[in-house]
Amino acid sequence: MQAWPFGCPYAVLHATVGRYGDKGWAEWIMAKAEAGQEIANCGHIGHKDEALKYITCNNPSPGTNWNTEQAWLTWWHTNKNKSQLDWIRDGLRAYGVLVHLPPNEFDHQPLLALLGNSSTNVSEKTPHFVKYNAFRWLRDSGFDVLAFRTLAWFAVGFVE
Repeated sequence: MQAWPFGCPYAVLHATVGRYGDKGWAEWIMAKAEAGQEIANCGHIGHKDEALKYITCNNPSPGTNWNTEQAWLTWWHTNKNKSQLDWIRDGLRAYGVLVHLPPNEFDHQPLLALLGNSSTNVSEKTPHFVKYNAFRWLRDSGFDVLAFRTLAWFAVGFVE
């Protein structure tokens, strides 16, 4: 029997779909759930619920690793007509960050605060799917890491 590095042969698949999937993938996953298929197990291209967290930036069943279908179906019936950007905005809002459409420079500070740093440990309290979407929003807002780093060095006095 094959020993899988992530514990499940489908872990890489759900991670890929979650990180690069769009609303079409969410619709495909939810069609499976609506047809009565489990979405939280390893079978049938498993852990689709994990992919949904990354696609939507939401988790309607926090703390639950199985039997998430009904929670996702309830979320889906409320949110299926929204765009993926609206899902992500709603997910970030649940963590106290209001972002703009289109993304812009006013989003930088709250997203960086959400991501946290070693002195606040905020990032330890933020689920990875939320951090992933915060990084994506920063990228799409035109955030310039090098310029930010330079400003940060000036602010703390490392550069004159």
